[in-house]
Amino acid sequence: MQIRDPANDAVVLQVLGRPLASLRSAGELQRFILQLRQALQERVHLDEASSDI
Repeated sequence: MQIRDPANDAVVLQVLGRPLASLRSAGELQRFILQLRQALQERVHLDEASSDI
């Protein structure tokens, strides 16, 4: 799975090795979305920190 920036189509986050079969239930899908949100927030914080240098 890839999450892309709609402004320039750059890959913002990529998740490898997650079989679709592991996302069969609503609970599993919710946990996966939460993990994606956390990873994106960490990415934003890292990008902000590196731009402050």
